[in-house]
Amino acid sequence: MREFVRRLLAEADLWARENGPEHQAQDCLLWRGNTLLLPSGVDVAAYSRAQGRFNFTRVLEWTVEVNPATASEEYLRMLRAHAVDRISLGAQSFDPAE
Repeated sequence: MREFVRRLLAEADLWARENGPEHQAQDCLLWRGNTLLLPSGVDVAAYSRAQGRFNFTRVLEWTVEVNPATASEEYLRMLRAHAVDRISLGAQSFDPAE
């Protein structure tokens, strides 16, 4: 997962260089899918580094998809500390056996 985050951020750097600062400000950010699979510390680094690469000053809403079965209080506090102000709850199944 560390390598995945490294490559994702390298792609963000490339995009930022090619598009310039006028295209880096976004109104809404949505991070979806499997972010809870990031090991502790890697998730914090990913959010912090993304904030360092893009202009978040115009962001009105930052949403992260969260699996309610695996989201810890520590994880939710980390999201809040990085200015995530909305979570989208996802469920793979409503069958308790799964």
